[in-house]
Amino acid sequence: SDSTAKGDFYVYLGDRSRRTGTFSILAPQRNSDDEDGDMGFDEANFIRVLREDKFVNDELALRPGPSKLEYRGQFLPVTKMIFIAYGVGIVPILQQLKAVLPEGSSSVVQVDVLWVAETRDDFDIIEDQLEAEFLKYPSKLRVQMKVDNLRFNTLADNSKIESAIPDFSPGTMAVLSGPSGVSLRSRSYLVQRGYPDDCICIL
Repeated sequence: SDSTAKGDFYVYLGDRSRRTGTFSILAPQRNSDDEDGDMGFDEANFIRVLREDKFVNDELALRPGPSKLEYRGQFLPVTKMIFIAYGVGIVPILQQLKAVLPEGSSSVVQVDVLWVAETRDDFDIIEDQLEAEFLKYPSKLRVQMKVDNLRFNTLADNSKIESAIPDFSPGTMAVLSGPSGVSLRSRSYLVQRGYPDDCICIL
């Protein structure tokens, strides 16, 4: 309906800052066309509604959606994870890191994060929180950040990005997060690199 806007969003700050009845929306500062490319139409439209409409004394309902993180591969247990994020796609990945990194929380023993952004300034949105996780788990977490425009280029076009992605080994799960077009092209690239399709998850 006209009163409904759809979008996929994730918790940005931890429980310590949560207050009943309040929430924050983190969104890139882009023009409308760039937002559609970065986030997809549904998410970009949701942001436009929040920016342009006034909600003083209005009710705003948020409904949780289905979980998208599902391992369908045959190589159990999962012992290694490679997260590849583009732009604000890093936000849901941060939440996954907080779930799998603590000792005893999962079977995962090694985590690689590759975060690609269009500009160096784009890393500012969550770099401090990502660094905090690395400082807590320096022997378990490896983080690499690269600048490139994956809406026009692919992972294969950048040798530094290629070298940041480990080869597949049994027990590895790859998780992609970002605009759907970027994630689908990245999935094809990983398959060419030897990753089984059922070991790749798109958030």
